[in-house]
Amino acid sequence: VFIKPPDSTITLKDIHQATEVLGFPWHPVKQSDFDSKVTYLGFIWDLHAMTVKLPDSKREAFSLRASAFLSSSPRSLKEVRETCGALQHVASMARDLAPFLAEFFTFMKAWESKEPYHRLHVPAQVQDEAKVWVRALRHEMVRSIAMPSKEFPHVLYVDASTTWGVGVTCDDRWAAWMLLSGWDADGRGIGWAEAAALELGVRQAVAMGASDCVLRIFSDNKGVIGAFRKGRSRGRSANSIMRSLIAFAMQHHLDVRVTYVATDPPFDPSFMPHGDIKWYQKQLREEDKARFPRTRRQGAASLAGNKSSRHPTPTHRALRRGSPSSASSSSSSQAVLPRSSISKSLSASALTSLALVGRPQQLKTIKTSKPSSFGKKPLARDRIMTIAPISGDNPGLKTTSGFDFDPQGCHWHAVHQILASSLEASTRANYGAGIDHFIDFCNESGIAHRHRYPVSQGLLLAFVAHMSDKVRASTLSNYITGIATWHRTWNQPFEGGEAVGLALRALSKSGPPKLPPRPPVTPEELMAAFRVLDVAGNAHHAAVWACALVSWWSMCRLGETTTANLSPQADRNVMRSHFRGFSTGDSGHRMAAFWLPWTKTTKVQGLDKFVADCGGALNPVFALRHHFRLSPHVPELAGITSLFAFRERADK
Repeated sequence: VFIKPPDSTITLKDIHQATEVLGFPWHPVKQSDFDSKVTYLGFIWDLHAMTVKLPDSKREAFSLRASAFLSSSPRSLKEVRETCGALQHVASMARDLAPFLAEFFTFMKAWESKEPYHRLHVPAQVQDEAKVWVRALRHEMVRSIAMPSKEFPHVLYVDASTTWGVGVTCDDRWAAWMLLSGWDADGRGIGWAEAAALELGVRQAVAMGASDCVLRIFSDNKGVIGAFRKGRSRGRSANSIMRSLIAFAMQHHLDVRVTYVATDPPFDPSFMPHGDIKWYQKQLREEDKARFPRTRRQGAASLAGNKSSRHPTPTHRALRRGSPSSASSSSSSQAVLPRSSISKSLSASALTSLALVGRPQQLKTIKTSKPSSFGKKPLARDRIMTIAPISGDNPGLKTTSGFDFDPQGCHWHAVHQILASSLEASTRANYGAGIDHFIDFCNESGIAHRHRYPVSQGLLLAFVAHMSDKVRASTLSNYITGIATWHRTWNQPFEGGEAVGLALRALSKSGPPKLPPRPPVTPEELMAAFRVLDVAGNAHHAAVWACALVSWWSMCRLGETTTANLSPQADRNVMRSHFRGFSTGDSGHRMAAFWLPWTKTTKVQGLDKFVADCGGALNPVFALRHHFRLSPHVPELAGITSLFAFRERADK
């Protein structure tokens, strides 16, 4: 292709003469002189109108080839190849038709298990695509080649997860959609989910004002990126998204450019963002001054300036007696993103006391509080195992004929332990509360022990009515579930009955209203804890602070990042060996990654978590690095050392 300036007088003949001595071959027919409208690569290019057109002769010929596939009549491999080649040539200029080639190429692959001379019937899916091509080729085929005049000022990132859903981020904003149950039916998989994330990203950009511009999107799925560049996907579900996505982008005159971004960028061992701890002390002083005026800081211990772990304020002594609160996961952000749903009660007192319990060890583990017993009553988590819902003989195992084949209870003891261990400790505690309320109700009603079990439908209905004005329907439903599980754990029959379900539904309409959602932890509340912790020089406080920030930014429940006892388990608690490392992405963002071996939603499948360097005192990446600096671990013990375990003293 030769392009000359408008004021140039050079001709094609001049070029022929200049290249003649080089022996450069020129096609005798496929050439044209300089003009604003030329034929090249089988298309007519109009540089003034900025359009490309398929010549009418080719359009009619290609339409005739596509028409041969409108019926199921057998076709040869040669016919399929010629038609695919012709239509793919058209798709190179008409991108909106590219997704309607996927079934043609799938049909062509059918000959991989057949002899080349075989003729195969045209599938219905290919016939449907042929109809689209025939309809499009009936009319003049012209497309614009004009480049967008501007670039969308925002960059979007899209991603998908089979365990959760799809998400889109744009600058400091994000959106996420959870996948519904059964989403992976009809051939849908991660490719479809990643393609859906890409389309949602484009639609989000249009909602933000993108039109007639270059739109840049980053994705970590090379398969979807390649499919989008080709204009079609081999998967039918993903290809259906390509059809709507490309049509939508053309409708809004978007030049969508999707770039690959690595999910797990290589680890850079030389990365240390702020040098030594002096930066932290300086940063903390600046953060304290910026967030809290001098009058508000008077009487409070300065984290950066006070190197001692002792704080003179009476507030801190009270904080040490606080107990940690539980947390629930949600979206979180420091400024513009939606806030975390961690309980508001997780303020300075809760964060400070997270790691203040336990005997001295080389590396102490951050732990949550244990429930205490009252009097001689068994703990709530133990009631389902220690209180038997039996009125007569001791529990045992019998055959269908009634024969007691385990009179000594050897088998029963093992069976009971297995049934009881099927429940999480927290679940047993919740069920234990319902069992306790049921026993209290029976005692208050004067129902003797021998008349209680197995629980009848009438007794359950009376219990529901008794509790109807005391608890909400959801709580009472959990009590009933606990009583049912209690019976099954002791191998006893349980009949709930439809009447109990009707009563619970009625209670959900007329019972006590739901409590409002607990307010989230805010950056200001984190800073309140920050001010009373000696993060700069106290390993204990640094561990608490790192745990708080990592949990907050990664949207973890505190039960997922801490442990309830001093003997953490590698299959349930996050250990030093579960830490993936620090890294720097292609965009320059610094990150830290770790793996949760167990979560409330994924159970034993676990979940990868990531936190990014956000700068300032609320920077989780730096807090984690600083924690590791003050509390290094022995590599051989990484598998039994909690992620937020800390050194009690520098010499231990």
